[in-house]
Amino acid sequence: MLFEALLLALIEREMPVNRVAEILKVNPQRIWALFNYWISKAKAVDDPGTITQLGVDETSTKKGHHYVTPGVDLDAARVIHVTEGDGKATLQSIQQHLENKGVDKEQVKQIGMDLSPSFIAGAADSFPAAQITFDRFHVVKLFNEAMNQVRIAERKEHDALKGHKYTFLKNRENLSDKK
Repeated sequence: MLFEALLLALIEREMPVNRVAEILKVNPQRIWALFNYWISKAKAVDDPGTITQLGVDETSTKKGHHYVTPGVDLDAARVIHVTEGDGKATLQSIQQHLENKGVDKEQVKQIGMDLSPSFIAGAADSFPAAQITFDRFHVVKLFNEAMNQVRIAERKEHDALKGHKYTFLKNRENLSDKK
């Protein structure tokens, strides 16, 4: 048990398995075997039966375009399933995983995601009862792009706005009387 505690402490420090094996003077396969043992025990008792809010967002696993998409229980703040890819099929995979665990797709009432059209389509197909909530980062990004387009159009019409690009981005209380 002490060995396993030491192993987990080293891994939590984001050490590669080979480095941990070197420090503990064991074969890396032993460490992987312990991982598989504890992960399979955790998966066996996992119960996503209370999930009502799901979050999805792709992330790159390597340089380039190799993605995985985790499905996250937003109420419990935990990962419930990870699948390869970043499209519509990833939501189908998450829905299938939940169904295998006894969770009806109608149980999920909210899905948080980015503005990906494939995620939107996947959510509509796989979780038809769920409302979609777009993440704040992407909504603010769209708003800022729209504001910039308005600023550019207004600048073309009014020469007095020249040199005031950042004036409109500042808080009102931080502006000088002249501005």
